[in-house]
Amino acid sequence: MKTYSKKIFLYILISLFLLIIASDFFVWYSVKNKVIETIKEEAHETILLSERLFDKTDFVRPDSVRLLSKIKQISYLTGHDISFIDKEGRSIFSGGATSGSNLLNEPDVETAMKGGRGYYHFYDKEKNGENFYYSEPLKKNGKMIGALRVSIHPDEYYDKISFVLPTIITLDIIMLLFSLFLYFVITADFKKSFALLIKPVKENFNSKSFERIPRQEVYEFQEMAALFNNFAECIINKYKMKKEEHYLIEELLNSLEDGIAAFDEDNLLIFSTNRFYKILNINSGEERAHIYDIIEFPPLLNDINEFLSNKTPVYRKIKFYGGKYIDYSILPLSLEAGKPGFTIVVRDITDKRRLEKIRTDFVANVSHEFKTPLTSIRGFAETLLNNDIIDVDLRKRFLEKIKKQTDYLENLVTDLLKLNRIEKNQLVELERMDVTPIADEIIEEFEPKANNANQKLIYNNEAGGRVFVIANENIIRNILSNYLANAIQYSEENGTITVNLKLAGNSLRIEVCDEGIGIPPKEASRVFERFYRTKQAKDKFSTGSGLGLAIVKNAVELIHGKYGVESVPGEGCVFWCEIPVAK
Repeated sequence: MKTYSKKIFLYILISLFLLIIASDFFVWYSVKNKVIETIKEEAHETILLSERLFDKTDFVRPDSVRLLSKIKQISYLTGHDISFIDKEGRSIFSGGATSGSNLLNEPDVETAMKGGRGYYHFYDKEKNGENFYYSEPLKKNGKMIGALRVSIHPDEYYDKISFVLPTIITLDIIMLLFSLFLYFVITADFKKSFALLIKPVKENFNSKSFERIPRQEVYEFQEMAALFNNFAECIINKYKMKKEEHYLIEELLNSLEDGIAAFDEDNLLIFSTNRFYKILNINSGEERAHIYDIIEFPPLLNDINEFLSNKTPVYRKIKFYGGKYIDYSILPLSLEAGKPGFTIVVRDITDKRRLEKIRTDFVANVSHEFKTPLTSIRGFAETLLNNDIIDVDLRKRFLEKIKKQTDYLENLVTDLLKLNRIEKNQLVELERMDVTPIADEIIEEFEPKANNANQKLIYNNEAGGRVFVIANENIIRNILSNYLANAIQYSEENGTITVNLKLAGNSLRIEVCDEGIGIPPKEASRVFERFYRTKQAKDKFSTGSGLGLAIVKNAVELIHGKYGVESVPGEGCVFWCEIPVAK
């Protein structure tokens, strides 16, 4: 590849060659013309000298010995051959002979006969040399009597012009050396200036940050530096915009519930979201990793192979490892230049399946809870309607059972409505309130119920006078009332129920302790589910909807609190919740 300096050298060489040729021709012809002019002047001086020495009457008799003698004398003195040419074109020249040829057709003689100064120069092939003739008119009393012709010896011409060729060669060498010197100076300066420009450019390519090219001394390089700086800043701004767009798209895709991964025609990873790895429980894949190095789930691998074979979309819902359920699809993807790829979209539907199961269980539980009391109510009512001879006491007992079952259904419906309102945030009119008065009021309401069940209710307010939280009266009442109702229902006679209010860091801790049947460890985590009752509770206590603790759970979560239970089977339970204290 040609470098710029080599191109400059080539251009300079060609230009110098043309310049030398042009200058050589110019010098040659200039010197040659100057020499010829000098020869003409010398010839003119010779003719003037001849005219002084001649008596013009001598030319009237051109064959005279005297004319010939004078011609020889002047030729000897001037070193030039002189000829006299009469009007008929005959000549007497210094050689001593009279030419019989007519010279009137010679260019120089013809010009002289017309009254001008004639010059004739030609190359004689026979003599292999240059011939030079100079002629001027010769007049007497204003009348043309002939012409004087000077013949210049070629050696005189060559002597005068012999210095030209060495001079031209010397000048050519000087010009060549000067041009080479100029080339090296210009090239060195160019390389130096170019290095000052290219060095920071290379440093920018190897650097993570862009540094502006400093000001250059050479105007053209300064323009290049300015253009590079503007171009680099434009590229950086476009890169930032693309990076921001890429980041925005990546964040948008990462915010989706779906996990997405894209692969090229070689099954190599080109894009993926965090949810993709989280849902499939795999480590983040390296960029350009092969799909079989990332995915290990056999059903998904089988579907990928099926897609790669048929190129038809695949949709699947399947149970994943560890009881998780996923929904995934494999779809075709068109890449650059029409290259085929594909995407895998996965979604964790475990919660959806769980909610579907909860809904199904809820419907079944509600149906069961309603069916038992309704069956009892229907049976007692049919007995009363179909038997007119029932005594008053039996009738009263049947009616009391109907009322009891009706009360149970009413309480069940009330609890369901409470739970629905809490879950829909219909009780979220929160305010800064003091818990103590409401707790005192609820304890006062439940003391008679505890006494009726032959149980002792103890209330310990260790939190002090006034404790403020962000909640409302219904939420606090739902929490404490359900805890107390649950403790009274599942505690034995002559048992003790203790309610503690105390501060735990930045939270108010409410504890309801009973001495009831307790909860097995395996079932402790489920007692806050709707309609869930332990097996022992179902066997020993037939009443109870299983909604009270579910109401507590949703109410505590609504005010950003915590809840839980600590239990030892056969010794009782401690149900607690912690509510953030308002500042």
